[in-house]
Amino acid sequence: MRKIGIILLPALAIAGPSLANMQPAKWYSADGVGVVPSIEVLGLYDSNLTNSNTDQISSWGTIVSPAIAAISEQEKSTYYAAYRLVWGEYFDSSEDNFLDHHLRLNGEWEFSARQRAKLRYDFRRDHDQRGEGISSGVGAVIDEPVQYNLHWLHGLYGFGAKSATAQIELEANARQLDYQNFRELTQYRDRNAFDGSARFFYRVSSATRLLAELKAGKSDYKTIEPNTPNRDFNDLLG
Repeated sequence: MRKIGIILLPALAIAGPSLANMQPAKWYSADGVGVVPSIEVLGLYDSNLTNSNTDQISSWGTIVSPAIAAISEQEKSTYYAAYRLVWGEYFDSSEDNFLDHHLRLNGEWEFSARQRAKLRYDFRRDHDQRGEGISSGVGAVIDEPVQYNLHWLHGLYGFGAKSATAQIELEANARQLDYQNFRELTQYRDRNAFDGSARFFYRVSSATRLLAELKAGKSDYKTIEPNTPNRDFNDLLG
């Protein structure tokens, strides 16, 4: 096994009566918003940090991941926000240290018995370990992990009561991916992607529903590498 991980401290907020159940504490503000802080500490060993067949680098390391989440639940709506920081340090290979950020904002609404919607935004300041992702095969050549920013917006709208014979769902995603280092090469991997789907459900019995679905997708690379085919695409699938 290339990686061995041991959880040194699970995702708990503070020690207390819930410690035995391994559940984070929840705090409530004056206006009824639930706040959940947590932290996770992981000790690990990686025998091949660069994913290379030669001159392999091994190291013990630690990943510390504090987080905080807030949730507000109303009669017909729910709002959720969460942030997590992920800090990794390798004792024998500082080139592979990383600092990631994850943010999520989420809303859900029940407009009526027939109409409902969900909207979610994710931001990830993340990384690929050397030799993974777009650096596959060159992990021993580069001197740090590949870093990128990902923005992702997701929406879902549903029409039709849950007990109705027929229901309609409309779903859409928009993603923006931007690499942050090794720009001479990674600029050609920056891209925007969009996809959507329309689904029609028809209930034929209490245990059976028919589904008809139409999907569409589009991907645009921001910079086209010279002397290479254009990788943009548009798809329409039924």
